[in-house]
Amino acid sequence: MEAILGGFLQVALAAAGAPLVVGALRTVKARLVGRRGPSVLQPYADLKKLFGKEPVISATTSWIFRATPWILAATSLVAAMLVPLVLTRPALAPAGN
Repeated sequence: MEAILGGFLQVALAAAGAPLVVGALRTVKARLVGRRGPSVLQPYADLKKLFGKEPVISATTSWIFRATPWILAATSLVAAMLVPLVLTRPALAPAGN
């Protein structure tokens, strides 16, 4: 039970922390070249805006076009469960051995 809870905590931490890392990197890169740069929280605002948009799907697209975002999200979540962030032994440790 603890491994499953830890796995969900790892996935939540990776999903919530990834935009923060991107924002920090963008800010540091901008400062290194002498610019002010975006806020560290700018990726969160970008995600909020993108999730609020209506999807535009052409009538001529195949099922692959609609399935690709779900496949990408699933593989990212599995990768987040394989990397030990919260626990010393990740939830999918036997699968990623």
